[in-house]
Parts: sequence; structure tokens; C-alpha cells
Amino acid sequence: MTMYSRCLCGTLLALAGPLHAQADSVRSVLEGRVIDPAGTAIQAAEIIWQTDKRSARSRADGSFALTVPVRGETVILVRRPGYSAQVLRVDLSTGAWRGRIVLVPGTQQLPDVEVAVRYAKPIQYSSTTKFDGFFLRQKLGIGTFVSREQIEKLNAFHTIEILRGIPGVYVNIGNPGDPSTADIRIPRCESLDHKLGKVTVWIDGQRLIEPGPYSPRGLYSKGSTDLAEMLERIAATGIEMVEVFRGPSQIPGEFHWDGCAAIVIWTRYHPINRDTVP
Repeated sequence: MTMYSRCLCGTLLALAGPLHAQADSVRSVLEGRVIDPAGTAIQAAEIIWQTDKRSARSRADGSFALTVPVRGETVILVRRPGYSAQVLRVDLSTGAWRGRIVLVPGTQQLPDVEVAVRYAKPIQYSSTTKFDGFFLRQKLGIGTFVSREQIEKLNAFHTIEILRGIPGVYVNIGNPGDPSTADIRIPRCESLDHKLGKVTVWIDGQRLIEPGPYSPRGLYSKGSTDLAEMLERIAATGIEMVEVFRGPSQIPGEFHWDGCAAIVIWTRYHPINRDTVP
């Protein structure tokens, strides 16, 4: 290769870089003003290049500038709430377009919005807020929850029968007709001598209190047999839902009353007259 040839190749290589960079930097500018039919400037109108949705907004005097990587014909969308949107085809073959865009007052078609609603409670309870807490806690998944449908399937005659089958709760119905022989055990809430610890019972959000000869005592002071006997005083047919929390870590704040377990009972709901106890 001659010295002249080497010089010529070097010149060509040196030119290749700038030419390539120039091809990649092709840009066109859209400039103009957005006005209404009376010639008044429209501020905050959006000018959108339809190819990749890049956009600019008009200033207080209606002026705007938008740079796009294209030469030739292209399409832009001009819109503002309160005005009919305009779709314009502009020629950018010279690298620039300047003009006025007139927006006519009218409505702007907004994109369709899909709304997905997940009900927090069954539709049959939509007319009452009484059980909202039940469904919220059920959604959190801490504790055991028994619905009205489950109670009906159990065909429970005694209230403590509703508790049978709940993990961590052991129920002995005892002799039929003698509630004093029934027994409830919650191993996670028992002392070292296997006596039932502090269990609170709530009805419709109110803590159940057993009046004593000197001062009111909470049901949590009762033993397992006494607890079963007390629950038997609540008719199973009058219960809508039941919540059971078997340890201190499960008990929600609203039912955490110095106890290691909680049984929460919700009485029946009648949509017609909104009575809660039959």
C-alpha cells in the first residue's frame, strides 16, 4: 500500500464518525401557539407526538416547542380539558414546523377506566356495618372465624358445639341437659396444672361480665367447666358469627382484655327490622 493510499483511508475513516453521528442526531422542531377561536391564548394545552407519546405544554401566552427525532410527515395530538382535542398531520421534512393551533371549546374524550371492586363483606350484609370488623379481621387471617352458613351446616343445638372442630380448642359437651358437665379446653391458654387460663367472651363487641356477690368479675376468671356453662346460656340459634383467638398474639387490640384467649360472638342480624337478637 502506497503512502497516498494510507492517507486516503485515514481520511475516510475520520469522516465516517461525524457522518454517522449526524444521521443519529436528526431532529425536527414543532413550534407555535395554541389559541381559541377568539384568538385568546390557551395555557397548559398538551401537544403529544403520537409515535412515542413525548409531549410539551403550552405556556401562558399559548406558545410551545417540541423536539422530535423525525424528518417527514408525522402526527400530533393537541388537547386540553374543556376543549375538543385536535389530531394534526404536520410536515417536518424541512426540520421545522411553525403555526397556530385553534382549539374549540367542547368535551374531551377521556380514556376508558376499568374499575375492579372486591367486596370486603358478602352482599347480604351490605345494609349494616355491624359485622365489618369481623370481615376485616377474617381478611387478615389471624384467628378462626365461623360464619352463619357454617353454623347452619353444623346444625348446632348448643353454643359450645360451634367451637368443636376449631384447631386448638377441645370441647366436651357432657351429659345432655346438664351444662355443668360440659368442658372446654384451650391448651395454649392453660396453666401448669392444666386449668383454663384467662378467656374473655364478647357479645356484639361488649365484654361479657358475670355479676358476683361483691363486685363484677370478668368471665376470664371462670374455669373450663364454668366457661362452657356460661356459653350454654347463649342460644346457638341466635348466633350469626363467631371469632376465636387462641393466644395473646392472636387477640386483636379491641378484644385484648387481660386474657390469653378470646371468644367473640355476634348475634343474629335481620335486614327487615335490623334487630340483632331474635
